[in-house]
Amino acid sequence: MTTVRWIAPFLMLLVLGTSVHAQAIRDSKGREFWVAFPPNDHSPVNREPVLAVFLSADEAASVTIEARRHTGEVNVLNRTVPARSVVKVEFEMTDYELRGSRYPNGSTGDCEQAHPASVNIRSDKDLTVYAVSRDLNTSDAWLVLPVESLGFDHRVMSYASDARVDSIAGVPLMSDAYPSQFVVVATADSTVIDIDLSIGRTSTGPGRTRSALLDRGEVYLVQAAITYTGQNDDLTGSRIRSNKPVAVLSSHFRAQVPVIRDDASRDILVEQVPSVDTWGKRFAVPPMQPPSDMVKDGQNDVSVMRILAHEDSTMISINGWPLWRINAGTTWDLPLSTGRTIESSKPILVAILDRSANRRVSQFNRSGDPSLILIPPIEQYLPGYRVVSIEPRTTGTPFYTVHYLTLIAPMAASGSLQVDGVPADPLTEIVDTTDFGYGYVHVPVNAGTHEITGDSLFGVIAYGYGPAESYGYTGGMAFERLYRPWVRLRVLDTLAAPGDSVAFTVVVDSIGERLSFDALAPKRLTASLTYDRTVFVPRDAQPPSTDLRGTITFDASFDTLDIGDTVAVIPGRAVWGMVETDSIHVLPPSWYNDLGQGLDIDHDEIPGELWVSELCRAGGRVRLFDPLVAVPIVRIYDVMGRELVALQPGLNIVVRRQGAQVDVQKVWR
Repeated sequence: MTTVRWIAPFLMLLVLGTSVHAQAIRDSKGREFWVAFPPNDHSPVNREPVLAVFLSADEAASVTIEARRHTGEVNVLNRTVPARSVVKVEFEMTDYELRGSRYPNGSTGDCEQAHPASVNIRSDKDLTVYAVSRDLNTSDAWLVLPVESLGFDHRVMSYASDARVDSIAGVPLMSDAYPSQFVVVATADSTVIDIDLSIGRTSTGPGRTRSALLDRGEVYLVQAAITYTGQNDDLTGSRIRSNKPVAVLSSHFRAQVPVIRDDASRDILVEQVPSVDTWGKRFAVPPMQPPSDMVKDGQNDVSVMRILAHEDSTMISINGWPLWRINAGTTWDLPLSTGRTIESSKPILVAILDRSANRRVSQFNRSGDPSLILIPPIEQYLPGYRVVSIEPRTTGTPFYTVHYLTLIAPMAASGSLQVDGVPADPLTEIVDTTDFGYGYVHVPVNAGTHEITGDSLFGVIAYGYGPAESYGYTGGMAFERLYRPWVRLRVLDTLAAPGDSVAFTVVVDSIGERLSFDALAPKRLTASLTYDRTVFVPRDAQPPSTDLRGTITFDASFDTLDIGDTVAVIPGRAVWGMVETDSIHVLPPSWYNDLGQGLDIDHDEIPGELWVSELCRAGGRVRLFDPLVAVPIVRIYDVMGRELVALQPGLNIVVRRQGAQVDVQKVWR
């Protein structure tokens, strides 16, 4: 059992949860998965919707699938996956696909509410799982990450929203809207998610932050807002933090890439994004193998390479050229007509967004369309892969007429790469100004399972084309935690009336890179809280100060530290001050082992809020007492404007009215 020994001023520990330990080796194979299906654009005629998962295993596996409908009803399916084969399982669109907002003035559907529409997959042997969402001329597929590879901190990789707006008699009419979107899936009960949006609004309303409490299997959909005056909001860069591992699906309802003209073809985009602690700093990005019938509509009609930063001042070099800087949550888009190498000073996420294949009505039978493909960092390459090239239709004319695997490897591995036992063609080197030494090769394949091997660690992406159709995804990768362990501390919110006794409580919200954290064996931390001196007075009050921000230090020692543990309870009193609400922040702590040596552990925080209630209101504003301003006489009034008490200079008090009684308490002199 966890024990924590307190050093004043706090007194107790509340164990609220258990630790989440990650396994030593993480990749895209696993025994438990969570899937959700983001909204897709469905044709009112000639509909042929497909929601499906594809299961592949090295050994024969017994699989249990629990599919949760919108109603909450659970449908249990049992499947056997033969060794080295693929099993497809389909789901009814109306039961399992999330419902998006209806534009321009319709309902917000399932957006920003907890819904049970998810699929849980469990197996007695390791599986690789892919998912697909498809309807007429809009489809994408993605690699589903196993629970043991999930994390606590994610950023969204999507693309700009888009709309069709016509004018009738000078009045704008929005005929179609295509929002940027993402979905969060909880893998455990009592999962708290905190979302910092890249934009100041969503389809449900304004604001840059969202929070939700989800139970196991519940999902949370967020869609960008689309208005007549703002049609291109992009949720890329939005940050999702959670206290327990979650699955995050970056998506787009139906993207045009790049956005050029209203009558372009579009496709749904979906990829499950890895947590930021698995992002890399070195990438080799190949160009896509284009469809044989590709016709470009001008020089801007190209596939896009998108780079997303997690931290400020991320310096990036492309093909060895001088550095470019981007900040946290922002992107750098570059045309992808040739191979590119990327080196960065801090972790980044890199994706390919394939281009819209049809820009004019006369072109609408050409092959291809947008798909979203995450590029594995070189640090997360594996020595071999089993990849599924998907085909949702089992009879008749296939959706996808061609399939490709693109392998990315060191030039020294050229000649050793094999697909299904057949040597691949030699690598084409990605030329840059340094001796980067990586290349790529495009391998045409049939639909089905493929085994890829080589003498070196390498990466692979899978994609395919049909008439106005495409899919694309990462073929697999490792999901090792590449960086320093971190601990996120959360300050719990507090509501109190002036004069009430309160306590600031600080808990462990989550721990990243748990194995490294445990290996460091931390036994003690010291940190400080900052607060507004005019609304909170600690029990061990400091002398009055002209500085509005107060600081109080806490210190805790412990045997082990788990998610949910309380690391500080700081008692005091709420007072009638200069603000109605105050944000309580945790400053970066110092960590020590049992020898008193400092440890290198990163810090993250979720500040709390102290809300002061029962304030005196009159004349359309709050009358707040300011204990820091020296005035000859301080007068306090009730809501009727009646004077309650007159104060002598320098005497700071708290006044609380209860009915006809007035309680006056001295805070300090």
